[in-house]
Amino acid sequence: MGVVGYSLFSTHERSQLRALTVVLAEQANGSLAIPLWNFDRSQILQSAETIMKERSAYAAVVRKAGSGE
Repeated sequence: MGVVGYSLFSTHERSQLRALTVVLAEQANGSLAIPLWNFDRSQILQSAETIMKERSAYAAVVRKAGSGE
């Protein structure tokens, strides 16, 4: 009974986490598009801090495409 309960709970929680990840990614795209285009470092940092206010978000990584920066 415990294994079945754990399996159902785990499946439900993982689907909720995936849905939250999609929402966070879409919000981050919207809030970071213009500051990234304009290279506005202060706005980028402010947007990243706002994203990190979500308790389930553990990191916000903003980097230039194709570089290790």
